Amino acid sequence: MQNGLRFIGLHSAFYILYSSFSLVCIMNDDSFFIEQSICIIGLGLMGGSLALALRGYCNRIIGVDQNPATLALAREKNVVDIATADLAKVLPQAELVILAAPVRTNLALLEIIPQ
Repeated sequence: MQNGLRFIGLHSAFYILYSSFSLVCIMNDDSFFIEQSICIIGLGLMGGSLALALRGYCNRIIGVDQNPATLALAREKNVVDIATADLAKVLPQAELVILAAPVRTNLALLEIIPQ
């Protein structure tokens, strides 16, 4: 991938695009995420749960989902710092991108996310 983004398969349920650091840093440094802006694409059960688990461990959580009701709930419950359906607008703000949408959607996203 271009722009320094690398694909890391952290878990079979998630696809992670990550720039600038290695997986070793993630695994060995508990404070690794503290300065990172993380974008989670898909705020359903898995993406929303991951966002809640990351709360307090990273600089900012950006949530992207196409469902207006899901975005409204994420805002209302403070699941994310930014909730939007506009991926192109927020993607440049993220150091870490987590694809937590359905598998076929994730595969399609891998094709359209700016390289």
